[in-house]
This record gives sequence, structure tokens and C-alpha cells, in this order.
Amino acid sequence: MDLEKLKKLLVDYSRDPGRIIWGEVFHLFHLAKKFTQPLYDLDPAGDIIYDPARRLFIVRALEVHIHLKDYELVDAVLYQGRFRPKK
Repeated sequence: MDLEKLKKLLVDYSRDPGRIIWGEVFHLFHLAKKFTQPLYDLDPAGDIIYDPARRLFIVRALEVHIHLKDYELVDAVLYQGRFRPKK
């Protein structure tokens, strides 16, 4: 399943942030748009879903919902260290 591959790739990246994986992560987020369940759970709490009506990813952390385009989410996860999956 692509969601498990995405989660594993992000966890591996957190251990070795020097790897260049932006394109692969972008592609996996793009493929994840077809799933209706949350993409993955966030560390420490929350999850990420895709809203096809708005064509945006929604980061749901506690009472805050952050709407992001796919490239914004990839940048936030990889380069800003935000919205990492639970290990």
C-alpha cells in the first residue's frame, strides 16, 4: 500500500535528513489523494486527510485544521520538520 510506503519513507528521512526524496514524497502524496482514510497519524497527536472537494490536504492537530496544497505539505514535512508520522 502506498500509504505505508509514504509513512516508512518519512520515518526513514527523519533518521537521515540528508537524503534527497522530495520528488518521491510528492508522488506518494499525489497517489494518496485517492484514499478516503487518514494518510497517517501525527506525532504526538492528530492526522492528515485529503479533502477532494477543496483539493487540499488537511492537517488535523488537536483543535486546529491547516489546509495545504500537496507541494506545501511536502515542504512542511521534509524541510520544516512539521507533521511527521508517529513511529
